[in-house]
Amino acid sequence: MAKPRPYVFCRYLFSVDEEPLDAGAQLVALQDLQGQFFAHGPTAEREGRHDTVIMRPRGFEINGEPVISWSVGQRTDSRIGVKYDERGDKLQFVQIDNGTVRYNDFVAIPRLGVMAVDDRTGDRHIGARSVIARLRSVFRNIEGGSADVAMTTTSADVERALQQWDLREVSFKVRPTNPHSPDELSKMMSDALRQEGIGTLRAVARPQAGAEMRPNDGPLDQARSLSDAGYGQIGVRGVMADGNVAYIPRPHFEDERTRNQRIQAKPRELRVYVETEGDTDEESFLSAAASLIGFYDRGD
Repeated sequence: MAKPRPYVFCRYLFSVDEEPLDAGAQLVALQDLQGQFFAHGPTAEREGRHDTVIMRPRGFEINGEPVISWSVGQRTDSRIGVKYDERGDKLQFVQIDNGTVRYNDFVAIPRLGVMAVDDRTGDRHIGARSVIARLRSVFRNIEGGSADVAMTTTSADVERALQQWDLREVSFKVRPTNPHSPDELSKMMSDALRQEGIGTLRAVARPQAGAEMRPNDGPLDQARSLSDAGYGQIGVRGVMADGNVAYIPRPHFEDERTRNQRIQAKPRELRVYVETEGDTDEESFLSAAASLIGFYDRGD
């Protein structure tokens, strides 16, 4: 089995003149941009550095569900390399021109407005945050075009993970509510903490050997409820139904409720490690698309 590929799950919206594009229009837009090099940012535009390109836009289906995949590349026309002169014991700095690109891949489910962004890094790959920024830059070259991509994990996503995944670890840090608990679940834990004089509780829950860990109005549900109300933070790691390992990190905890809520509003990654039998892009894209549908499709 190939090494799992890390993907970051995001919400997105492609639009032109503030009108959302459907699956067919999204693919056409990407195909129109394909193969052209554009500047990434105002400085690059002023300097004439057109180094960002859309590559390999494709459309396919999974059980009748339209899926789009594409890549965004950064041309590396030149870089400074270092050669070692062993006889003179000196380092020589040389400019290397190779015309190669670094890139990463996107897999999107237009109906759901969600995408998986490859987060591999290194000599060949850019990383999710950088490649998303370059996608936004390229899409602006369509008149009135906009690509909004948010690496945002909501409280509903955390709840969905708690209910859907084979939970391997749930970490949380919570404190009692002040003055009133918003619901019965948060009140149960808040009262228990207050009765024992606990100001903050930090815990990591893992399943019993051979048992399934599942929220059932106990500590996991109570911690999630306190977190939703701004009195805590929670993170989840588990295995999705298709076998891919997924992870939502626990954000930094603050004693002040409003600060916790502001932290929760910031982008937080939902990272999925996609496994395939082989190491082809097609296999990885199909697996990533299936995980997107399995996690986000509520049948609405």
